[in-house]
Amino acid sequence: MSSPYLQVEDLRVAFPTPDGMVNAVNGVSFSVDKNQTLAIVGESGCGKSVTSMAIMGLHNARSAKISGKVLVNDPAGTVDIVSAPEATVRSLRGRAVSMIFQDPMSSLHPFYTVGNQVAEAYLIHNKVSKEEAFERAVTLLERVGIPEARRRASNFPHEFSGGMRQRAMIAMALVNNPALVIADEPTTALDVTVQAQIIGLLKDLQQEFGMAIIIITHDLGVVADIADDVAVMYAGRVVEKADVREVFYRPQMPYSVGLLSSVPRLDGVREDRLRTIPGQPPSLINLPTGCSFRARCAHSELVAGGACASTMPELTDAGAGHLVRCHLDPATRARVSSEALNREGAHS
Repeated sequence: MSSPYLQVEDLRVAFPTPDGMVNAVNGVSFSVDKNQTLAIVGESGCGKSVTSMAIMGLHNARSAKISGKVLVNDPAGTVDIVSAPEATVRSLRGRAVSMIFQDPMSSLHPFYTVGNQVAEAYLIHNKVSKEEAFERAVTLLERVGIPEARRRASNFPHEFSGGMRQRAMIAMALVNNPALVIADEPTTALDVTVQAQIIGLLKDLQQEFGMAIIIITHDLGVVADIADDVAVMYAGRVVEKADVREVFYRPQMPYSVGLLSSVPRLDGVREDRLRTIPGQPPSLINLPTGCSFRARCAHSELVAGGACASTMPELTDAGAGHLVRCHLDPATRARVSSEALNREGAHS
C-alpha cells in the first residue's frame, strides 16, 4: 500500500521572542492523499496558518525553530520539507505543493498584470517561452471562471473584484498542476454568494486534477461543504481528528463541541444570544500544565484525580480512526456531546 502524498509527523514550530519561546505548533501529525480534502479548524492563533507555512517551507530558519517531518511523497522521490536543502524545497513549491493565500490583494503584486504574475509562476518550473507561459496563464484564468480571460489577463489586481482576485490566486496555485494545494482562509472577506462559488470551484478543480487539498478555516459551514476529514487544533495541538461526519455528528472533545454549539443556526430553537466558549486561549509562551483547554472546559471536574490539571492528554483512537485528546471517559464524552447537540438541534 502506497503512502499518502503528504505526511506530517510530530511537527513543532516555535518562535523565540524577548518574552520567551512561542510554541505555535506542538507535535502535530496528520496525512492527506490525492483526491482528499483535510480541513484544519480552530480559533485564531491556534497554529493553523503556522502549520501550513511549515508545509510550504516558508518559515525563516533564522527566526523559527522547526522539528519533526513534513514528507512529500513526490513521484521524483520523497522529500522532507523540514530537513531538505532550500533549493530542493523551492523546486517543490509551486510545482508539487502550492498555496492559496488568505488575502489576494496583498499576495498579488500591484505593479504587474494578473496574467504576467500567473505566467511567471509557470515559467519558474517550465522551460517555455514567455508567450507560451502567457497562453497557459490565460487557459487557467478561463478555467477558474474569469470572464474574457485574455483581456482581463492584462489588468492589474486593483482592477479585479475580491472574488476575481481570489480566482486569479487559484489559477496561479494550479498553473503547474500541483498534487497538493493548501488554501488558507480562501473565503475570508468574501460575501456568502462568492464564498459558495469559490468552494464550488475548488471542488470542481479537485475532481478535474485529482489533487489533495488542505483547507485552513474557522468557518464550519465551509468545512461541512468541502472536507472529507477534519483536524481540530487548539493551542498548537490537534485535539480531535476524524472524518467530517464524525466531527459534526459525534464530536468528542469539549472544545469541538463548543465550536459546533457556537455556530448560528436556522433550525432548532432560536435564542437571543449565540453560545460562546468562555474565556480565552492560553498564552503560547506560557502554556498551562495539563490540558490546555482545562480553564475553559465545563467538564474537567468530571475527571478523577485532577488529571486535567496535571497531565496533557494523549491523542488516542476512540474507535474507527476517530482521534481525540481528552481525559473524559468515552461514555462521558458521548453524553456531553449528545446533550450539547440535542440542545442546539440536529445538524443538517
